[in-house]
Amino acid sequence: MSNISPINSTASSHPAGRLSVETPISSRTADDVRGRGGARTSDRVEFSQMAQYLSQLQSEPTERTDLINRVRSEIQSGTYLTEDKLSAVADELLDDITFSL
Repeated sequence: MSNISPINSTASSHPAGRLSVETPISSRTADDVRGRGGARTSDRVEFSQMAQYLSQLQSEPTERTDLINRVRSEIQSGTYLTEDKLSAVADELLDDITFSL
């Protein structure tokens, strides 16, 4: 037979004669959590710049996604570049060039 008693048993080979019950992790406070030598320990999470950027991209409004999909579709069909758009871009480039001089 085995010398192991059931978990819910109050009889134990524990030096105090009964099982000790610890506070569940979810109800512990920062003061309850101590490392070796009594020093407080804590967890820390850091997100890389790439993870932060990807999170930001995922939270973009759907209007922006709709615009991007519309422009992609126009580029693929060859209808994106029009004379009006090219003229506006040329005007903006000229403004930038003359402003920087």
